[in-house]
Amino acid sequence: MYDAWRCAYCTAHLLRTVISNYGSPEARRDGKVFRVTSILHEQPSGDRYFYGVERYGDDPNRPKEYVGIVLYSLPLNGEWSDLTATFDLVLVDGELVLSLDCIHVL
Repeated sequence: MYDAWRCAYCTAHLLRTVISNYGSPEARRDGKVFRVTSILHEQPSGDRYFYGVERYGDDPNRPKEYVGIVLYSLPLNGEWSDLTATFDLVLVDGELVLSLDCIHVL
């Protein structure tokens, strides 16, 4: 299993593959395929739901427009999972935006 897939250089195909294989670019031995479940149409079951938001403090080594990080558990196949999307909180032209950083298993 890979620790994290950095998304800055991921193609849409690789991102889809990593999610469908639960964090790996390789197909699962059991053949199971995962898909992201829309929480608007189906409330995922299970108790693994996790999200976190952290605001960065002052750090001279970090670009000032990077102000924090968001972690979000992905709902897969109708259940919450520990496959997590990590987003940077970035100030762009005065707006706060989410920039996908990586996909990884927590």
